[in-house]
Amino acid sequence: MFPPEFVNGLTERLGADRAEKVLSALAGEPAVSVRVNPFKMTLAALRDHFGPLAGDPVGWAPEEGFYLNDRPSFTFDPLFHAGAYYVQEASSMYVGSLFEQAVREMGGRGGIRVLDLCAAPGGKTTQLLSHLDPSSLLVANEVVPARATVLAENVARWGCSNVAVTSSDPAAFTTLKDFFDFVLVDAPCSGEGMFRKDPRAVAEWSPDTVRLCAARQRRILADVWPAPINPDPMPLVERKELLKQVDEPLAAALPTLEKRLKVIASGTAVATRKGRDLVPEADFALAVRRALVEGLAYEEYPVSREEALRFLSKEALVLPDAPRGYLLLTCEGLGLGFVKNLGNRTNSLLPSNRRIHTKLP
Repeated sequence: MFPPEFVNGLTERLGADRAEKVLSALAGEPAVSVRVNPFKMTLAALRDHFGPLAGDPVGWAPEEGFYLNDRPSFTFDPLFHAGAYYVQEASSMYVGSLFEQAVREMGGRGGIRVLDLCAAPGGKTTQLLSHLDPSSLLVANEVVPARATVLAENVARWGCSNVAVTSSDPAAFTTLKDFFDFVLVDAPCSGEGMFRKDPRAVAEWSPDTVRLCAARQRRILADVWPAPINPDPMPLVERKELLKQVDEPLAAALPTLEKRLKVIASGTAVATRKGRDLVPEADFALAVRRALVEGLAYEEYPVSREEALRFLSKEALVLPDAPRGYLLLTCEGLGLGFVKNLGNRTNSLLPSNRRIHTKLP
């Protein structure tokens, strides 16, 4: 099943018994685990949400994540779209434990600058955000544009305003000498961990691929090495017609970041000016904290799970009993997105790329 060079190399380095255990794990079905967004709900509430599907806690992240006894359809769960949790392999959650230890050794989680250099799709980024307070800054970078777009979507769902998403080559960070306190580099690898998920990963593996990835990793680390530092208000920032809320550390650092890097998202988009009107942005619905914005009027309106799924599918939604104008639709207390209620119909402000395309059950 596995390439002979891979099996032989594993046996040589680990010994026959340990190598057999690794191969057995790679041949098995991957476990499903989720991690809570602590800014939006408690771990206990998330366990209640999954009911009998909720399994054992993740050993190295018991206060954040747990396994599921089976894989549900996350597509049809409004709380997934609201950013209440992230579906993430348990092994990846170990980053949070390491980061928390490093932060404690530094003296606290406040006022620090963190770089997640190879951040897509966003699992580690959102976990780092869970371990930071609003006085700190996180820059999440992904050099591949398509993957950076996915990263920005997942960051938006988490709802924090102290993060900037960039799409720059690691070499660009050499100009930010002594800028960051912590740098996380989950560098591109030869993908053995994907063997149990994707048969193509097995077919594409080769010693040459491993050597290529090793060289790429050395280059990335060399490029970013100068960037680390050795040894609650939310300002509103206006970019042309777009109004954004940006936590103070990011507001202070943003001019430097925009000068040196390709910033594709930063803070939380609040509203867009269209003539005399302020139209709320979809990301603002997902924000953990929403700043008061003069001229932006909306009311929160709770919807059922069925109505939430219809909204997320961009199906016609009629809310005759709801107030007219812009409404923030919520499901189980979490923001999903905005509509403009006209009485006999609503206009959805959900971006098309966030739409559920699968047929509703």
